[in-house]
Amino acid sequence: MVRLKSRIDELNRQISSEAGRSVAALRAEYEAALAEEKSLRTRVNQLSSAALSERGESIQYNILQREFDTKRALYDALMGRYNEMSVAAGVGAAQAAIVDSGQVSAQPYSPNTILNAIIGMLAGLLLGAIAAIVWDRFTNTIKTKEDVKQKLKLTAFGAIPKKDKKVELSDELADPHSEIYEAYAHLRSTLQLSTIGGFPKTLLVTSANPEEGKSTTSYSLAVQLATVGKRVLLIDADMRKPTFSVDQYPDIGLSSLLTISGVPRDHILQTSQPGLFLMPSGPHPANPADILVPSRLKGILTDLAPHFDMIVIDAPPTLGFADAMLLGSVCEGTLFAVESGKTRTRAALTAVNQLQMSGVRLLGAVLTKAAVSAEEYSYSYRYYRQAVADNNPRRALIEALSDRDDPDGDWHKADL
Repeated sequence: MVRLKSRIDELNRQISSEAGRSVAALRAEYEAALAEEKSLRTRVNQLSSAALSERGESIQYNILQREFDTKRALYDALMGRYNEMSVAAGVGAAQAAIVDSGQVSAQPYSPNTILNAIIGMLAGLLLGAIAAIVWDRFTNTIKTKEDVKQKLKLTAFGAIPKKDKKVELSDELADPHSEIYEAYAHLRSTLQLSTIGGFPKTLLVTSANPEEGKSTTSYSLAVQLATVGKRVLLIDADMRKPTFSVDQYPDIGLSSLLTISGVPRDHILQTSQPGLFLMPSGPHPANPADILVPSRLKGILTDLAPHFDMIVIDAPPTLGFADAMLLGSVCEGTLFAVESGKTRTRAALTAVNQLQMSGVRLLGAVLTKAAVSAEEYSYSYRYYRQAVADNNPRRALIEALSDRDDPDGDWHKADL
């Protein structure tokens, strides 16, 4: 009985627990259904409101449509009446009266001949002045070697073609087939034949304005002379804006040699080019013209002359500075560099006159950055390049003739 009682109690507990879970599940379903009912009720209310609002708007639209039709009909009626009145008004007599009688003018109002002539004259003078300025701007420059001869009255030693920006100058000077190499070789040969004694022992290179190719010409001539076996010294005498600066030796150079007594050979550096030596400009002085004493310069060049075959001096521009005139007074010859198409004739003439009045021995001028097609030697460049590209057929002919056998050693004209 105790065991059955316990079993009965356990079954009653399970029944109570199961009944509780069932009640909870049913309650949850009930609440979910209640919430869905509430949502649907809210949606129905919203739709009902929207339907009522739409019905009201439809009524308002119909009212406005009827007002529009009424006003449109009224407008059409008024426009018709207005047109009838306009036509009726135009049928009547014109409301016009003569105020004043027209009179023929004694002289024409337009055109005004005198005013037009004055305006045309002023416009012609203005256009002529502008054209003259433009013409002078584009034509009053040195472009060819003929301009050097006619405008500057100087001997034109040659024209250097403009270098390609993609190619280094050292590569051009190292290539015997390049146009720049041939141009500087031609310049070197011309300078060698310009004087009775050959190439000047001391050569100064200057120009009228900066950046006209004087430093490039100085360096290229020095390299050309060193290539043919000469001992050449290149002096950077532009102490205002030096080109060949050496950062490793800032205390040696021309300015130090002029201000401090010393041995000139201690201020000379050897370059990578065999036979070419460099004397840099040295520290920047306050005023280079004050230390460029001709007697001191002449003494330095005299001390250096036994050790070098040629001395090339890169000088500052002539205009605005006295350096080039002081340096040129102690040199055997001066070469004047002129940039093609950029150097103004008046500026070049002023620089040439200053050099000549200072007693500088001006040998001639060289045209730099020139268009190769404008010079007479451009054909020789093309011919030479074509001969190199064709592998020189004359050489092949000579080698073919040298291979022939002649046991008697007797060559006949018919065989050749």
